[in-house]
Amino acid sequence: MFKNIQIHQIVIALLLGVAIGAWGIQMRDYGCWMGAPHKGAIRQHMIKKMEKELSLSAEQKQKLEAIFETTRPRMKALRLEMRPKFEELRKETSEQVRAILTPEQLPKFEELNQKMEELWKKRHEKRDNQ
Repeated sequence: MFKNIQIHQIVIALLLGVAIGAWGIQMRDYGCWMGAPHKGAIRQHMIKKMEKELSLSAEQKQKLEAIFETTRPRMKALRLEMRPKFEELRKETSEQVRAILTPEQLPKFEELNQKMEELWKKRHEKRDNQ
């Protein structure tokens, strides 16, 4: 009984993670808070927010945009450098989850896991092309 509750909690946590991740991807990729899809939606949102909240001058805004633009390649390189470590941890986590599931639960988990993998790959392919 206790093991079933733990399994349900793990599955719910995984599904919640997928849902939140998918929402976050949509927010980033489609610039939902900006009203139109385009690249750099988060960066532009941050600049507008800082401009408003900090009352930036035109010169400060221009310098801020330049800072974000020059650091962008380094951010991308860091993401690419860290990706194998994240992938290793994701695989390790999946293996640990498989170890606690019953034979009846494994097929459903594999289906969920496959969906998560597809979302993860899609997210990183889009991010790498920016």
